[in-house]
Amino acid sequence: VVDVHIRFVVKHVQRAGHVQNYLLCKISNKISSNILSENPSLATSKADASNHGLGIKIIRSAVESQNGLLNFECEKGYFTASVMLPFNQPV
Repeated sequence: VVDVHIRFVVKHVQRAGHVQNYLLCKISNKISSNILSENPSLATSKADASNHGLGIKIIRSAVESQNGLLNFECEKGYFTASVMLPFNQPV
């Protein structure tokens, strides 16, 4: 059974080829407009903002605490979050 409400797609997880010792994870979601041009800070649009909009802050904090990199982009009808995390072990 597929939940049609889940719209994100894990695009790929791989070793970052051009940057040694980093793991790259890209997560994409289909969009109808460029979210970053409309809302560059990615603030929540929900009415009850005090109880929403924590996800990106939590992800950013976790990535930064591991000396990783977080990037957002909109391209070809998709919003993509890219996370690069350092690793010390062979993958």
